[in-house]
Amino acid sequence: MPEISTDSARDTTIESPRPVIARRRSGPRRVGRRLAIVLALLVGAGLTGAGAEAVISQSDDERYPLPGRLVTVAGNGLHLNCTGTGAPTVVLEAGLGEPSLTWADVQPSLDDGVRVCSYDRAGLGWSRGGDNGAWTAEQAAADLAGLLSAAGEREPYVLVAHSVGVLVAREFRQAHPEAVTAMVLLDPTNAEAVRNGGVPPAGVVERRIQGLLARTGVLRWLGEWLVPAVVGDQPPPALLRQLPAAYHPRSIDASLQELRGTVASVEHLLREEDPSWGDLPVTVVSARSATEADRDAHAALAARSRAGQHVSAGSGGHHLHYADPHWVVGLVREAAATAD
Repeated sequence: MPEISTDSARDTTIESPRPVIARRRSGPRRVGRRLAIVLALLVGAGLTGAGAEAVISQSDDERYPLPGRLVTVAGNGLHLNCTGTGAPTVVLEAGLGEPSLTWADVQPSLDDGVRVCSYDRAGLGWSRGGDNGAWTAEQAAADLAGLLSAAGEREPYVLVAHSVGVLVAREFRQAHPEAVTAMVLLDPTNAEAVRNGGVPPAGVVERRIQGLLARTGVLRWLGEWLVPAVVGDQPPPALLRQLPAAYHPRSIDASLQELRGTVASVEHLLREEDPSWGDLPVTVVSARSATEADRDAHAALAARSRAGQHVSAGSGGHHLHYADPHWVVGLVREAAATAD
């Protein structure tokens, strides 16, 4: 019995530590193998998704036909969608990287009695181009002038612009003051803040991620949930139904170019723009979420005109025309009623 007990003790004290040591040494290897497997699966899924997206997107032109028409401007086909008849002509200018579909809840409610035009800037939505180098609001305004002229859309124009699109509207008014009869500016980009802060790295990263999601098909399949979550307001149903036409990879690349071009754009405006807008009817709207500095900048914009007014939205975030399209329509109708 004592001998059996001794052998048993020897088995316990000598043999049992070996598996423990073996497990400790093999742990990092197992973790490494698992990470490698996960990484391989992610890469495989990304490649598979990118391949599938490349095939599916080839039929997007048939699946999502453009609402308007393509007009050639400076070698690019720009998408212009005009509805309604009458005067003045209301021109809708979207925010940073946004397609013409951003106005889908506004345009149908405006085209009773006036002409209303939305369009996609170069590279965005259904428009071509957008890969000709650095973007500036000045060039975008020149494209808009060429687009309206080539399409035969008549003056005077009521410019309705959102966010970065306000920079384009201001450049258009600066170049063609006689053609603009009123402006409605929705939560404008704060030019001084952009000049002082530069291009936000977070914005660049966000668009690179969006581009990856678009190229791998994630945005196509999950965009109806992702886009509202990123925007913070509920986009128009028409936009969500046509997400692949609104936020395709080329469009997101153009959006990144616009973001990078905002600093040069505001520097040009701050240097060249007229400080006085005379008696031009101007309505500048601050979002409920606007900072105090932004509100001050918006009030200063409105004060450039003796007929300017600064108002604040009562609901929603930055995308005022998503949160309360009927209120925005009312502001635009009031502006259109002042047209000479």
